[in-house]
Amino acid sequence: MVWGKFSSSSSASSAASSDASTIHNGSSGKISFAKFQMEIQLKNHFRSKVYNTGAPIEGDVVISTHRDVRFDSLQIILLGMARTRVEGMGAPHATTHTLLKLAMPVPQSAYPVPRVLEAGRTYRVPFNFVVPPHLTMGACAHAVDADHVRDCHLALPPTVGFWERDDLSPETARVEYCVKARVLRSPAADEAAAAHGVKLMEAAEQVTILPTFGERPPVSVGKADRLYRMAKSKTLRKNLLSSRVGRVTASATQPSAVFLRADGLAASETAARVRLEFEPATPDAAPPRVTAVSAKLAAYTFYSSTAMTSLPDLVSPSPRSSAVLDRRASYATTVPLFSAHVDGFRWEQRPRHQARRDSGYSSAADLDGARKSSASPVLHTCDIEVPVRLPCGGGAKGGRGKTFIPSFSSCIVSRVYVLQLSVALAGSGSATLSLRLPIQVAAEAAAGLGMAEEELPDFETALEEAEADRHLRPRVLSVPDHRFVETSELPGYD
Repeated sequence: MVWGKFSSSSSASSAASSDASTIHNGSSGKISFAKFQMEIQLKNHFRSKVYNTGAPIEGDVVISTHRDVRFDSLQIILLGMARTRVEGMGAPHATTHTLLKLAMPVPQSAYPVPRVLEAGRTYRVPFNFVVPPHLTMGACAHAVDADHVRDCHLALPPTVGFWERDDLSPETARVEYCVKARVLRSPAADEAAAAHGVKLMEAAEQVTILPTFGERPPVSVGKADRLYRMAKSKTLRKNLLSSRVGRVTASATQPSAVFLRADGLAASETAARVRLEFEPATPDAAPPRVTAVSAKLAAYTFYSSTAMTSLPDLVSPSPRSSAVLDRRASYATTVPLFSAHVDGFRWEQRPRHQARRDSGYSSAADLDGARKSSASPVLHTCDIEVPVRLPCGGGAKGGRGKTFIPSFSSCIVSRVYVLQLSVALAGSGSATLSLRLPIQVAAEAAAGLGMAEEELPDFETALEEAEADRHLRPRVLSVPDHRFVETSELPGYD
């Protein structure tokens, strides 16, 4: 950021002004002040502009008054706040957490002498902030269950709830960023007020921030995690009273992340691969037909009135303890992604001794069922690829498009996405297999901001640079230490 400096002009502003009617009282610290106008003007700003990691937020604080106003200091900050409201037993619990507070220094030499805002003059104070990639350690000072939880909490979260289009978040969970300016006065008669300053003027301008989020390692899903289901098995029967035809299992792994464009208006595509396995009860049992495949994206917003010590999507507290003790809540909404009927689907038959790879997500019940259905010497398998395209569009007026914010986890607000897949079967036995896969929504870095790391050179370039460094390295000739002459011993610590 750069230091601001007061500059003034004698042209009066024609914009509407505001006034306050507080009365000066030495014991209460109240001060009467005149009509004024205070405005924050951002450069190259418009309502739907998105600021990414490393992007400058610059502009001017414009102040004009109709009467002389004495002041002591001007405060300009880039402020980030998270707010939640969780319904409690008696009353809702509202929490505000300060995520970011960057203050722009205003040197003493920049203030007018004397420190009086003169009537009829317009003062302009420039400022310049840069969107940081991370928060400071003070933003997450509470206890956490693991170090990676704190790493997640110290990542700058995106704006939540203040986008032009629906960002799939509730009104009870918000993350807001703004540039705020205040003119303060410290009355000498009141030492307590002098320590913090009395607010004479204040102005704020909201900004929308979409930080850069890279792809994280896949989620380690355990048996106790209720949000995700990586495998599902069902026993097939022709009717309720008939004998068992076989057992079909659907399994999948976490797909690669979806990357949002820097402006949030488009996203890359990815795909989920579902493995189907049919274990017939008898060798002549035919596998079922795959009739339809569908996909939905569920957006889960977790929020709490107290600091969360773990990642909320990997914890399954009971509803009672969540609402009463932990003061947590969640909000989920789904967006349809893909639905298609399948024709000409073909299974691949292989001998059972070609054991299938364990996906690592089968439950104990699935394994027991697999042991019971081991009568047939053959196994039928197939793979289904389901495309994942986020509906970020919507035309010039927004249309039906949605705003997808990156997956993140902060101290009191988190966003997680779940890919819900359904595979409909018919023929030998009708069934629908449903999976719930974790999927990350990441965000690309904006071009030209200079925040990305330099690319590593290729092998040949590295060799050439090393050879050049060897020739250019200064040489110092000296007698070697007698301890290492004609020995293979390496120097070390005494």
